[in-house]
Amino acid sequence: MSDASATPWERSKNRHSMRDFARRLWWALDQSKEPGGEEQGRFRSLRLCGMSSIPGRATVELHRKDGRAAAVGAVSCGSTWGCPVCAARVRDKRRHELQELVSRGVEQGYRWVFITGTLKHERGQSVAQQRAALQAGWKALTSGKQAQERRESGAVAGTIRAIEFTLEGPAGPHGHVHALALVAPKLRVKDGGAWREAASDEEDERALSDAMEAMGERWKSWAERNMDGLRPDDAHGWKWELAESAKDAGNYVAKVVDGDGWTVAHELTRSDVKRGKGGQSPMELLALAIADVQEHGDMTRFMRFSEFVLATKGMRAIVVSRSLTDVLGKVDARTDEELAQEPEVLGDGWELVAVITVQEWRALVWEHGVGTILDAVVRCGKGWRADLSRAGPEKRAA
Repeated sequence: MSDASATPWERSKNRHSMRDFARRLWWALDQSKEPGGEEQGRFRSLRLCGMSSIPGRATVELHRKDGRAAAVGAVSCGSTWGCPVCAARVRDKRRHELQELVSRGVEQGYRWVFITGTLKHERGQSVAQQRAALQAGWKALTSGKQAQERRESGAVAGTIRAIEFTLEGPAGPHGHVHALALVAPKLRVKDGGAWREAASDEEDERALSDAMEAMGERWKSWAERNMDGLRPDDAHGWKWELAESAKDAGNYVAKVVDGDGWTVAHELTRSDVKRGKGGQSPMELLALAIADVQEHGDMTRFMRFSEFVLATKGMRAIVVSRSLTDVLGKVDARTDEELAQEPEVLGDGWELVAVITVQEWRALVWEHGVGTILDAVVRCGKGWRADLSRAGPEKRAA
């Protein structure tokens, strides 16, 4: 997963194989009995992802093209926090949409500010508790009289917000907010109770700095009042940086991950694979958890990852404020689940290798895994069945 020399297809195959292995573990967890004797179904959508079919379809189609393969008609769970396949699919779609928004804003003369907000937490504080605190803190920051004045001044015309978690850090899981704030071409300042345009670049810069610092103070004060006096420190609690152009907005946080250029759009959308500082990203933790089960039969990390998945269930990867869409136009309002379940359109040049009934597909996935099946399709084309038969179920990767 972290090998920068891997091809896009190899990384895709690895994600499928991780999901295949996790599916069996989640299936076992869902079949375990609670004290009341009821079967658990908490992971149902995750374990059916890629194994069942889209409602209304009776078949799954296997296609290949240029060293890649696809299973068209298989259902997607849409979990950007627990499923490595859907996380990549949904977040990449959001990333393209976000990059378009960034460019659209710059073309219209707007500027962007990249914000990171962090809350202190006590050891042992759960992901669910941190999620609730981050969402409540951001809501307090972007609502009320002060937020309305920032919108009127143009200092924060709208926001794009993402929440990121680093897991297994020195103090346990740790979450923080990444956001892009849309800034007007020229800010307005209050003069004698009335708004006027900033008279100079210096006044504009000062007004923006004052607005960002005021937001940071409100963020830290909210945390102090609502989190048992745990005030974020000045060095890490609130950071902001202005990007002057579309290129800067895409590259000032530039880094290379998995061989791809890491832009501001990646920073907000691909928190599932970012390397955590002093911990792991969710997908890194899943990879380690799978290795622990395979090598030692140890489920500790996988149970920890599963708790994280439950705590983040239903949380959107990216939230775009209504005030931003009022300025730059509407964005795709579909949920992550709806976006993941969008029928795959392959385009020209794809070879149809096989059409399989849903019942047969489910049996094949359970025996071999989607990753192994698609790999056989890539290598052998219409001879994929014979390849699976020669390899046997033990070839299933994870």
